[in-house]
Amino acid sequence: MNNSKPIVVVSCDISSNERIELRQEYTLAISNAGGIPVIMPPMTEKSAIQEWLRTIEPEGILLSGGCDIDPIIYGDKPMPFNGRVNTQRDTYELLLTKVAIENKLPILGVCRGLQVINVFFGGTLVQDIEAELGIAKGKHDQTENTSIGTHKIYVKPDSLTYTLLNKEIMLTNSHHHQCIKKLGRELEITAKSDDGIIEAIENYDKKIIGLQFHPERMREFDGFFQKMALFCKLPNAKKRIKKIQKIEKEGKICTQNELLCNFDRFFTEKFPYIDNYYLLCTSKKKNRN
Repeated sequence: MNNSKPIVVVSCDISSNERIELRQEYTLAISNAGGIPVIMPPMTEKSAIQEWLRTIEPEGILLSGGCDIDPIIYGDKPMPFNGRVNTQRDTYELLLTKVAIENKLPILGVCRGLQVINVFFGGTLVQDIEAELGIAKGKHDQTENTSIGTHKIYVKPDSLTYTLLNKEIMLTNSHHHQCIKKLGRELEITAKSDDGIIEAIENYDKKIIGLQFHPERMREFDGFFQKMALFCKLPNAKKRIKKIQKIEKEGKICTQNELLCNFDRFFTEKFPYIDNYYLLCTSKKKNRN
């Protein structure tokens, strides 16, 4: 598709009654930033994902928030406080990440999306922040309106995350009960909360970014998604950064937000079995019935 606007593929959630779900803030943020959001159905075969992406020809991928990742994938035993999991979604997003890497597509991970990126690169997760770390649930799973920032994060200067957020200290919202335990290979921590929870990760060279919070829901992050849209449209990573900085100095970056990135890497050896993971899980489920 030859389109002057960047097409951004957005992953979806799968509800307990098998419905495809996605909060509208993701698509609104992309649209308001000048992009075209396309929601991807939850496919579990690599060839189908490859064909779908070839047809759509996106310039970026957004891994959205949602349910927990099955701890079995990152080698942990599921705990009682682990939340809802969906093996179909896990397979779908890990395969989508794999294909995106092979095709050098930019990727943004939001909330669960950050965790998918970390697990993809061999990292692990804390299954419940309160139970395992003793941090009060309300600190990272707020009851206040989602558009309100409730805790500070501290962003590492000289990082892609800082270039796009344009602040070193900021208030963010928070809607998660899990977080990164062990950082995945080739990833760098680029933001933390004041209690030590990892709030952003990236690989600058490969242009991978993940945010634990939800910038698409807060007006304070206006301009973020437009920077990402511009970042995706330019072919060279260094030129992307310089262009963003130049436009920002001239005051031409408007408002709204979102996150994407670029990288070239084959699927980590951590998941040689992922193509068959969903079939294995569903066959076990059938046998139990």
